[in-house]
Order: sequence, then C-alpha cells, then structure tokens
Amino acid sequence: MIDLSVFKDLPISSDRRRLQLRAEIFNLSNRPQFNIPNAGIGDPGAGRISSAGEPFFFQRTSRQIQLAVKFYF
Repeated sequence: MIDLSVFKDLPISSDRRRLQLRAEIFNLSNRPQFNIPNAGIGDPGAGRISSAGEPFFFQRTSRQIQLAVKFYF
C-alpha cells in the first residue's frame, strides 16, 4: 500500500503568516489486500482465497483522498 502527501506553502505577508495547501492520498495504487488462502488439507476449498480483508481491521481500505487548507498566523 502506498500513501502520498503533497504540501505547498504560500506566504501571505512579510510576517510569519502563510497558507498551506495539502493533499493526502491513502492507498494510492488501490490494490486489493487478500486474506491468507484456506489451508485445510483435504478440504475441497484448500488453497482458495474467499475474502479480501476484514473491514474491522481496515485491511480492505480503498483509495481515500483528503484535501485541506491551513492558515498559520
């Protein structure tokens, strides 16, 4: 999983005031994270992957993008 953050500072005046533009992307490649295959020997479903993660453990997180503007004064 690849996460990416991009920041840009824009000075507003001669003071320490500035505006910061931010973009953060989580799971940039948006690839699925599959669970471990069924390891039951003799089971007809042995070696099969039947699910792609548990939402409770955030293993199935899809791509998320958040944008923000911060004002420093």
